[in-house]
Amino acid sequence: MNYCDMLNVVNSFRCKFKGRIVQNNTRISMSDSDYSVKVRLHNTDVVTFHKGGDITLNTDGWQTVTTKSRINNYLPEGYYLQQRKGEWILRYPCGKVIPYSDGMRITESYTALEMEVKYA
Repeated sequence: MNYCDMLNVVNSFRCKFKGRIVQNNTRISMSDSDYSVKVRLHNTDVVTFHKGGDITLNTDGWQTVTTKSRINNYLPEGYYLQQRKGEWILRYPCGKVIPYSDGMRITESYTALEMEVKYA
Protein backbone atom coordinates (compact mmCIF):
# COMPACT_ATOMS: atom_id res chain seq x y z
CA MET A 1 0.00 0.00 0.00
CA ASN A 2 1.05 3.60 -0.43
CA TYR A 3 -0.16 7.02 0.74
CA CYS A 4 -2.77 7.35 -2.05
CA ASP A 5 -4.20 3.90 -1.30
CA MET A 6 -4.45 4.72 2.39
CA LEU A 7 -5.90 8.17 1.68
CA ASN A 8 -8.71 6.50 -0.28
CA VAL A 9 -9.38 4.20 2.68
CA VAL A 10 -9.47 7.08 5.18
CA ASN A 11 -11.65 9.25 2.91
CA SER A 12 -14.32 6.55 3.03
CA PHE A 13 -14.65 7.00 6.82
CA ARG A 14 -17.28 9.25 8.36
CA CYS A 15 -14.60 11.03 10.40
CA LYS A 16 -11.14 10.52 8.92
CA PHE A 17 -9.31 12.19 11.84
CA LYS A 18 -10.98 9.92 14.40
CA GLY A 19 -10.58 6.99 12.03
CA ARG A 20 -12.15 3.58 12.21
CA ILE A 21 -11.29 0.23 13.76
CA VAL A 22 -10.33 -2.15 10.94
CA GLN A 23 -9.10 -5.17 12.94
CA ASN A 24 -8.92 -6.13 16.60
CA ASN A 25 -7.30 -3.20 18.45
CA THR A 26 -6.22 -1.67 15.13
CA ARG A 27 -7.41 1.72 13.90
CA ILE A 28 -6.64 3.67 10.73
CA SER A 29 -6.86 7.46 10.95
CA MET A 30 -5.44 10.65 9.51
CA SER A 31 -3.28 13.08 11.46
CA ASP A 32 -4.78 16.57 11.48
CA SER A 33 -1.34 18.17 11.79
CA ASP A 34 0.51 16.74 8.77
CA TYR A 35 -2.20 14.68 7.03
CA SER A 36 -0.24 11.46 7.38
CA VAL A 37 -2.26 8.26 7.57
CA LYS A 38 -1.57 6.07 10.59
CA VAL A 39 -2.19 2.42 11.30
CA ARG A 40 -2.41 2.22 15.10
CA LEU A 41 -2.25 -1.02 17.09
CA HIS A 42 -3.30 -0.33 20.68
CA ASN A 43 -1.38 2.92 21.42
CA THR A 44 1.39 2.57 18.83
CA ASP A 45 1.42 3.91 15.27
CA VAL A 46 2.96 0.80 13.70
CA VAL A 47 2.83 2.12 10.12
CA THR A 48 2.68 5.80 9.14
CA PHE A 49 2.13 6.84 5.52
CA HIS A 50 3.50 10.34 4.95
CA LYS A 51 2.16 12.72 2.33
CA GLY A 52 5.46 12.68 0.37
CA GLY A 53 5.38 8.90 -0.02
CA ASP A 54 7.60 7.87 2.91
CA ILE A 55 6.45 5.07 5.21
CA THR A 56 7.63 4.88 8.84
CA LEU A 57 7.63 1.56 10.72
CA ASN A 58 7.49 1.47 14.51
CA THR A 59 6.77 -1.10 17.23
CA ASP A 60 7.68 0.92 20.36
CA GLY A 61 9.45 -2.25 21.47
CA TRP A 62 6.38 -4.47 21.05
CA GLN A 63 7.90 -6.96 18.61
CA THR A 64 5.00 -9.40 18.72
CA VAL A 65 3.42 -11.68 16.16
CA THR A 66 0.40 -9.35 15.99
CA THR A 67 2.51 -6.24 15.47
CA LYS A 68 4.46 -7.92 12.69
CA SER A 69 1.21 -9.09 11.08
CA ARG A 70 -0.28 -5.58 11.11
CA ILE A 71 2.87 -4.08 9.60
CA ASN A 72 2.98 -6.73 6.88
CA ASN A 73 -0.69 -6.09 6.03
CA TYR A 74 0.13 -2.49 5.07
CA LEU A 75 3.67 -2.67 3.65
CA PRO A 76 4.09 -1.93 -0.06
CA GLU A 77 3.90 -4.95 -2.33
CA GLY A 78 7.08 -7.03 -2.26
CA TYR A 79 8.25 -5.84 1.17
CA TYR A 80 7.96 -8.27 4.04
CA LEU A 81 8.86 -8.09 7.74
CA GLN A 82 9.94 -11.43 9.14
CA GLN A 83 11.82 -12.94 12.03
CA ARG A 84 15.01 -14.93 11.67
CA LYS A 85 16.76 -16.41 14.72
CA GLY A 86 14.86 -14.05 17.02
CA GLU A 87 15.76 -10.91 15.06
CA TRP A 88 13.34 -8.96 12.87
CA ILE A 89 14.42 -8.28 9.31
CA LEU A 90 12.87 -6.37 6.41
CA ARG A 91 12.96 -8.13 3.06
CA TYR A 92 13.08 -6.01 -0.11
CA PRO A 93 11.20 -7.03 -3.26
CA CYS A 94 14.59 -7.84 -4.87
CA GLY A 95 15.42 -10.26 -2.03
CA LYS A 96 17.84 -7.98 -0.15
CA VAL A 97 17.46 -8.24 3.63
CA ILE A 98 18.22 -5.59 6.28
CA PRO A 99 17.78 -5.61 10.08
CA TYR A 100 14.61 -3.95 11.38
CA SER A 101 14.82 -0.98 13.73
CA ASP A 102 12.06 1.19 15.17
CA GLY A 103 11.60 4.41 13.25
CA MET A 104 12.99 3.07 9.99
CA ARG A 105 11.55 4.65 6.86
CA ILE A 106 10.78 3.20 3.49
CA THR A 107 11.26 6.13 1.14
CA GLU A 108 9.76 6.27 -2.32
CA SER A 109 12.38 6.96 -4.95
CA TYR A 110 11.30 9.68 -7.34
CA THR A 111 13.58 8.46 -10.11
CA ALA A 112 12.37 4.86 -10.08
CA LEU A 113 9.39 2.92 -8.86
CA GLU A 114 11.40 0.84 -6.40
CA MET A 115 11.67 1.78 -2.74
CA GLU A 116 14.72 2.46 -0.61
CA VAL A 117 14.94 2.05 3.15
CA LYS A 118 16.37 4.85 5.29
CA TYR A 119 16.81 4.99 9.03
CA ALA A 120 15.29 7.91 10.94
